[in-house]
Amino acid sequence: MAKKNVSTNVAEKTRRNIFRDILVVGSVVIVVGVIQDASITTTNDREKEVAGLVDELKVESMRGVEYFNSPAFDNLTTRKDAELTNWLKARIKAPNRQSLLPLLALRKVASDTFAQMDSTLKRGILTDALKQAVYFNAWGEPHLFWSEDSSRRLEEPVQAVMEIGEPVIFSLEQLLDEKRRAPRWDSGEGPEPGIAPYQVNDYAIALIHKIEQISTPDPTFVFPNTRGARDTLISNYRGGK
Repeated sequence: MAKKNVSTNVAEKTRRNIFRDILVVGSVVIVVGVIQDASITTTNDREKEVAGLVDELKVESMRGVEYFNSPAFDNLTTRKDAELTNWLKARIKAPNRQSLLPLLALRKVASDTFAQMDSTLKRGILTDALKQAVYFNAWGEPHLFWSEDSSRRLEEPVQAVMEIGEPVIFSLEQLLDEKRRAPRWDSGEGPEPGIAPYQVNDYAIALIHKIEQISTPDPTFVFPNTRGARDTLISNYRGGK
């Protein structure tokens, strides 16, 4: 009888262990399922958040907000989402200034992806942003494109234009007749004393020369300070084509 009782106890214990294991396994399955669902939901939420930030950047682009004055730009370019590059790229479609800040954000987080993007789209965005700008702080000042001061970095849009290279030159040439003033909101009537106020076409010709000097450097080149000399630079460029 004692032996029978032992067998019964063992069987009972085994049944309890099996039941416990099934519960544990079931619990794990349930927990894993919840975790997976939460992960999917979190990913979707992150993508929606990125989409919202991109929409905000588009609005800021149209308002002329500079990349260095945009909290949304800072937020996007410091995120660690694995799919951020794809989410950003998928939302850069309009070939005009509306896409400027999203494009610059993509370039900052994934320079390789930026380099592989359709150059027609990129140059449409950048040259339209230059043409339509109200203030030009985000573009720097043309005479400083050749600064020897190592602490001065070219502004992000200028770097982006130069990385496109020769394919963007034709688009920049379309701006050589744009004589609208190109002020900075921190410079009053113009740049520093002795430098004539800039026009949109000054930026265009400066960028063209900067791109051309990538392949054929000219260490003696100095961007002109006077209006007349800049007009001559543009005229000579056109005459040499």
